[in-house]
Amino acid sequence: MPVKVRLFFGRFAIILFALIFLQNSAFLEVAPEGIAKKHPEIQGIYEMQVPGQGPLLIQVYFKDGALRTVEAGDAESTKFDPVEGRELQFVKVSPEKGTFLLEFLKDEQGRFTRFRTVNEKIKMDLTGVKKADFDDAKADPASPSDRQGYFERHYRKAEHRIPMRDGVRLFTQIFSPLDASEPHPILLFRTPYGIGP
Repeated sequence: MPVKVRLFFGRFAIILFALIFLQNSAFLEVAPEGIAKKHPEIQGIYEMQVPGQGPLLIQVYFKDGALRTVEAGDAESTKFDPVEGRELQFVKVSPEKGTFLLEFLKDEQGRFTRFRTVNEKIKMDLTGVKKADFDDAKADPASPSDRQGYFERHYRKAEHRIPMRDGVRLFTQIFSPLDASEPHPILLFRTPYGIGP
C-alpha cells in the first residue's frame, strides 16, 4: 500500500476517533451519581393513593447511581434510569406493563416533596407525597416494613456458588456492609429454603 494512502487512512482514523471522543465528552448529561449528590432530599418514604386499593407506601432512594423504589410488600426494588436531558425525570420500561415515567415535583416552598408517575399503557397517572425521611438509626431490620429498602441502601449483595468437600456447589448470598469505617461481625445463616430480601 502506498505511503500516501496509509497516511490518509491513518489521519482519517485519528480524526474519526477525535470526533467520537469529543462528541461523547462535550454532550454528557448529569451523571446519575451527580443527581444523588445534588438532590439527596428526594430520598424517603412516600405515600400514593391508588384507586380501589387505598394508600400505598413507597421507599425512594439512590443505589449505585440509579433511582430505586420499593413498594410495601415487594421483595425486590424497581430500578429507574434517568431521562437524558431531564434532571429529575426517571424511566422504567416493562415488557408487560409499558413505560413508567417518574418525575419529582416541587411544593409551594420550592422543595421536592412529591412525585408523579405516569404510564399510558395501563392508564396510570398517580402522585406520591413524601411522608418521612429515612431514619435508619431507629430501623429494625427484622421488621418487614423497615427492612424493605434498608439492606439495599446499606449492603452490597453478591451471589456465588460455594464448592463443598463433596463437589456440590451451594448457592450463597453475601451481604457486605457499604460502611467500611469499622470492622463488622460475620453472621452465617444456611437454610435449604429460600431467603427473603
